[in-house]
Amino acid sequence: MKRISFFMLLCISLHSAFGQDMTGIINSNYAGNAGLSLNPASVVGMPFRHEFNLYSQHISVQNNYLYLPAGSNLSGLFNGQSVVHVNTGGNGNASSDKQLNLNAFILGPSYLASHRNSGWAIHTAVRMDLNINDLNINFANLLSDGINSISQQAVSEQAVEFKIDPYTLSMLQWYETGFTYGRTLVESRRKLITAGATLNIDLGSNAAYINSEQMNYHVSVADTLKVYNFSGTYAHTITNDNAGMNDYIGIKGIGGGLNIGAQYCMLREENVVDAVIKNNRRYIFRLGVSLIDIGKVHFFKDTRVNEFKNNSATWSSLSTLKFEGVNEFDHNLNNVFTGSPDGALTNKKLNVVLPAAASVQFDLNFYRNFYLNATWMQRLVVADPQVKRANQLSITARYQSSNFEVDIPYSLYQYYKNRLGIAIRYKWFFIGTDQVASYTGAWNTDGIDAYFGIRLYL
Repeated sequence: MKRISFFMLLCISLHSAFGQDMTGIINSNYAGNAGLSLNPASVVGMPFRHEFNLYSQHISVQNNYLYLPAGSNLSGLFNGQSVVHVNTGGNGNASSDKQLNLNAFILGPSYLASHRNSGWAIHTAVRMDLNINDLNINFANLLSDGINSISQQAVSEQAVEFKIDPYTLSMLQWYETGFTYGRTLVESRRKLITAGATLNIDLGSNAAYINSEQMNYHVSVADTLKVYNFSGTYAHTITNDNAGMNDYIGIKGIGGGLNIGAQYCMLREENVVDAVIKNNRRYIFRLGVSLIDIGKVHFFKDTRVNEFKNNSATWSSLSTLKFEGVNEFDHNLNNVFTGSPDGALTNKKLNVVLPAAASVQFDLNFYRNFYLNATWMQRLVVADPQVKRANQLSITARYQSSNFEVDIPYSLYQYYKNRLGIAIRYKWFFIGTDQVASYTGAWNTDGIDAYFGIRLYL
């Protein structure tokens, strides 16, 4: 069961956010369209005039509950290797509350034009974010191991009772198209200031949201679960029991987002301008600030929002209970808690806030083609429901030239998880990971990260 659960997380991530990861490539002067998601001001004065992104993809999953033990490798997920879970707090996190951050993206056909004093770009993307925050470990064990594991304990100890602290689950899947414009604000012999903004149109495909404010449960008889004092919100955008492809990829909402940023560069004094890359300005350091994904998506189709207030319920034979689909599950949940199939239904519209964040970037050109970058990404909690971006602090050593680049990023993910990666760019292709340890099997594997891209630039 645990192997299947971990495998499902990896498969979900393959479905399709770009911005908070790819630390190995996103800060490069040759990042192109990918770099605009971190700071749109970088569209000005890139070391090339035009870039065509053909296809780029990023996959990232990180949690502090399920993991493959050391000595295993990712291929074990496909040949029967079971994952295990922690039974107490720890695994890199002092809290007993469990977290999951999953994000992925497909950056589709995109074009960028960069000039010495201005630049613009247009991009297309498919994005998905999913996160679980503050999930109590006892409830995580119930979801992972099933009711039978607690039922056996209940038989021997007469009753097992737990109080579940508040937790949230948020998921957003959407299509995005955006236009970026930037220009030089101030330029002198030694100083350069640029600013830029990206305006996105977001078409919502799917969303899910759970906000459990309080809940107690106990198991007093084998295979029987009693929940009481449950208050919270449960919402989703799939209401068809026989869900087809259109239920998962169709458009059910619309919204928008905004990225804004600025950069300050202290320039080097150059006696000779590069005859090939005329709009490239060599700098001693570059300092950037940005706000990312300020906006929301409004869902108006196939949406159900259920709100519960101090409700109680009892399920018997829970391990054999099956549902034909989400709609049947909703009706059963409402019947058990409220006595009516739509007793907790309060709305058929839902607003989901984008994964907003603030970021600061510092890039030092300390010797010829060698750079050292530090980037801080801090999520901004705007309103619920919201998919929450992972916090991250990264330091990246970089060697770059027009045709070749190597990046070694170190990141402190969610301020507790140490990750070391590597990325390589050769002309029109880049590939990398921010968590190379996942592919070695030398340590417990509690997440994966991988990205690659194919693009052309002139």
